[in-house]
Amino acid sequence: MSKLSELLNERNSGPRLSIREIGRRSGVSHGIVSAMFRGTYGSRPTRETIEGLASVLPVTVAELREAADLPPDTGTPWSLPEEARYLDERQRAALAQLIKTMVPKAADAPLPVAEDEEVVRLIDAPGPPSPPAPDPEPTGGRRRSAPGR
Repeated sequence: MSKLSELLNERNSGPRLSIREIGRRSGVSHGIVSAMFRGTYGSRPTRETIEGLASVLPVTVAELREAADLPPDTGTPWSLPEEARYLDERQRAALAQLIKTMVPKAADAPLPVAEDEEVVRLIDAPGPPSPPAPDPEPTGGRRRSAPGR
């Protein structure tokens, strides 16, 4: 059993609710609820699933997130470090795309396609010109002869 299934079974004591009833009251499919109670749910639960279960059972969202090995939901977005002000538009778009790929889709609703296309356009746009290559080391005007000559 997983920590999440242990917690769910522990909190569904007393006047025990059926899996179907928990599903009905929480708005979560009874198949998902059943798998979570058995410890066979194969993916990370969505925010909606966690909140739905917390609305029906005597358990908090924070307890469910911890048992499911999800990071705490702080409710406040992460702030960029001071150095981020030096990023150009293309670098900012790339960073935004990286963050989106790191956050599970279940955490938030999908972004509109137009935003994703704009990010791709910015990432694919040519960047600033590369600095010129350094001059080769001077040889002092003398040519080196090949070995053995």
